[in-house]
Amino acid sequence: MIPKILSMLFNTTLNASISIIIILFIRIIIKNMPKKWSYYLWLVVIFRCLCPVIPESNISIYNLLSKQLTEPTYQINISEYTTNHTVTPTPQQFDNTNTPYYIIFVIWLSILCIIITYNLVLNAKLSSKLKYATKLKNNIYISENISSAFTSGLLPKIYLPDGLSRIERKYIILHEKTHIRRGDHIIKYLAFITLCIHWFNPLIWVAFTLTVKDMELSCDEEVMNITNQKKIYSNILLKNSINQSYSKVSIYFGKSYVKERVRNVLNYKKPRFIVNVVLCLLVLGVSVALGTNKKTPATAVNLNTTNQIDEINADLGELVIYKQKLNSNGNAVDSFEKLEHIERQIEMIENSDIKDEDKEFYINLYNNVAAEIIFLNAKVEEDYLNSQTN
Repeated sequence: MIPKILSMLFNTTLNASISIIIILFIRIIIKNMPKKWSYYLWLVVIFRCLCPVIPESNISIYNLLSKQLTEPTYQINISEYTTNHTVTPTPQQFDNTNTPYYIIFVIWLSILCIIITYNLVLNAKLSSKLKYATKLKNNIYISENISSAFTSGLLPKIYLPDGLSRIERKYIILHEKTHIRRGDHIIKYLAFITLCIHWFNPLIWVAFTLTVKDMELSCDEEVMNITNQKKIYSNILLKNSINQSYSKVSIYFGKSYVKERVRNVLNYKKPRFIVNVVLCLLVLGVSVALGTNKKTPATAVNLNTTNQIDEINADLGELVIYKQKLNSNGNAVDSFEKLEHIERQIEMIENSDIKDEDKEFYINLYNNVAAEIIFLNAKVEEDYLNSQTN
């Protein structure tokens, strides 16, 4: 189980890394792209990292980056068994506590827990400051204990610092409501979950940072599209910039990247309709290319079938190891439990998706192992009776 988890994690982060590199390249090539389009591209990375089933398409970038699947041949290498199927078991393969996989998994899980705990502590500290916040209206609150406005929670609440002028409050509430309308409060949670799972990949940290930055910059652009008051809004950004300590990892909306945001606001020009159409089509095409897997050829072996064969082979490896221990130790303990296990496994094979000739092969192989276990068990009993007679 642990090797499978690590394998899935590695494959997912590898594919996500390819997407991140391509998105970074696009951001460099199209320097003046409105930030909402680059923000949408980062959503592809979150999708690839969190979605358990990735759809396939003919325009997937992975059609070009990987070779087509060909049907594998399985070869079993277990003592006297020689056929065109595969398994090469070792005792260490089935004892995760004695393999590097277990150590790697423990390290990965430990650091994941540390990141989550650290974030919870930060948020708990901030929540304590918001304990006595006063409700202004609807989901808008005012607090004396904060220096800048932000939105928090899956059921989002907008928190404003005390002492804002009427015009400042108007622009800040507009900015935060834009976050909520676009669902940024949900996306930031998903981005944080992605970061926790793939903490070992530096490109994921880059993607998380740029996702948050583009989220804020694109939200500023939305406000500019509505108000077109660049100087007023940039002055408000400078005055109400938040303490950086809550902006790096915390899942609250912190007003970081102040210089970039002010520069982006002052230089922002609303793109023409045709430019938006072209960029929309570009982002849509790139999203499909990066967010889908390569099309599996009709001749490729079914992934579910491959997994079933791998599980059967691994189980056979364990049975062979058990048979060897039974033979060397002369001890019949648990032998009948193993025979019941073999019966269940044969039933599973009969109901599996693998080819009929493979079913027949594996059923015969299981029956052979069962016969040998029965023989060894009988031999142990005979030896025991002989020792009692003597």
